Amino acid sequence: MKLVTTQDQLAKALSSVSRMVNPRGTLSVLANVLLETKDGRLRISSTNLELGIDYSIGAKIEQGGSITVPARLFTDYVNNLGEEKLELSTKDQTLVIKSTGAQSTINGIAASEFPVIPEVKDGKSVTVSAAGIKDIIQKVAIAAASDETRPILSGVLFHFKDPELKVAATDSYRLAELSMQFEKSAPEELKVVVPAKALAELGRIVETEEVTVRTAENQVQFETEHVRLVSRLLEGEFPKYDQIVPEKLTTKAVVKREELMGKIRIASLFSEDAGFGVRLSFVAPGKVEVAAETAQVGDSHSSLSGKVSGPENTVAFNARYLLDGLNAVGGETITVESDGKLNPCVVRGKAKDYLYVVMPLRV
Repeated sequence: MKLVTTQDQLAKALSSVSRMVNPRGTLSVLANVLLETKDGRLRISSTNLELGIDYSIGAKIEQGGSITVPARLFTDYVNNLGEEKLELSTKDQTLVIKSTGAQSTINGIAASEFPVIPEVKDGKSVTVSAAGIKDIIQKVAIAAASDETRPILSGVLFHFKDPELKVAATDSYRLAELSMQFEKSAPEELKVVVPAKALAELGRIVETEEVTVRTAENQVQFETEHVRLVSRLLEGEFPKYDQIVPEKLTTKAVVKREELMGKIRIASLFSEDAGFGVRLSFVAPGKVEVAAETAQVGDSHSSLSGKVSGPENTVAFNARYLLDGLNAVGGETITVESDGKLNPCVVRGKAKDYLYVVMPLRV
């Protein structure tokens, strides 16, 4: 292999690809990135056997070839070079790096030992804007479980039903759902569950490009013009979450979002040792009270004005879960709807395509 590329392109690719490396994996080659020439470009790849990524960059290729080299060493080395042209070549199982006034060699492992990253070619596909992908991550994936006690809850449901895609996540304490309409035709009805950590990695890569989502058998593939991210799908049945969305909501409050978030943040300071529990009291016709207390710390009581209709009631929530939803909804004003202290509460903004449901605390 012999080629010339630029330091900035290579550094950008390595910053994304090296995150997938598992230095403590059972295979030593998993601590490496794969460098190979393909279709007139340099492709850099890594995998932890659950996620795999290919990142292609421009290069002047004089001779094709491939090699794997330690990800951390190669990334740190490239990051410390100036923005200049680099010549990469291989000699046996060694990568030779030449730059202005410098030459280094890095011992590698044969590319043949690198695990194959599956490629989804013929699966069902749909194209989503970069903004749509970021909304999925920021508004929906936040509700996925952070632990894998129930693996299916650590994923995000993609429900394709032409011409709509519904994306949902729940950790059994809160639920987020986002609906997206397509100008291009979506595939026939299909439900798959994508690991939330795969979406988190995708969010670090996607900038302004459209993303093609392909699914087949037990794999999902996200691809842009230069990047391909492949993940295993989660197996199992995703909860029938629509059953927990309350049909009847008797109390409704419309308030300033930022003001409510500020009051909740303050109240949560007094309940860190009590599960971050805060109480919202809806007082008709125009007040919402926010309170929290613990015997060891003290108490906090505040209120804000708004439009309140329906029966007055008080509901306790985990402050963090409630703040996540308020942040995701966005906008100047939001609507909080409830039906008694033991039933789920719904948070909505102006947009009709997003729903956030949070379960109350039983106190």
